[in-house]
Amino acid sequence: MLKNLQLVTTIHLKEVKERRWPLLLQMLFTFILIRLIFDGYEIPELYYFFVGILGASTGAFLLALLKFKASLHMIALSGVLFFVVGLSLHFGINLLLLIAGFIFACGATATSRLDMRAHTPAELVVGFIVGAVSQFMVYSYWI
Repeated sequence: MLKNLQLVTTIHLKEVKERRWPLLLQMLFTFILIRLIFDGYEIPELYYFFVGILGASTGAFLLALLKFKASLHMIALSGVLFFVVGLSLHFGINLLLLIAGFIFACGATATSRLDMRAHTPAELVVGFIVGAVSQFMVYSYWI
């Protein structure tokens, strides 16, 4: 849709300014999803997971406004990793194998993004931090 509207030139979003519209739409759709679907009292874990996603999207959008291209792959994977860590803490269950799997996935994804020359190491680290911090910030509400 964005390509047809000529807001982006390619689906790979190689330019930082091309990331703004997709991130803005993601923020809008995530906000609508949170407001219309989830109730913070029924399933607080899932509710705050999506609040963390909204925070990560907002962080990536702000970085795009500052002309910095954080890795969206790393934001997503580190967000899920820290959500699983939160689930493990919240329910007091051993999810170490799943956590180890996500750590491996983060490393494999970072390696592939470097190999493809899609990102610099700084962009990958900032992406990891944005995803992790966005989930970590909502821990105090549901853990």
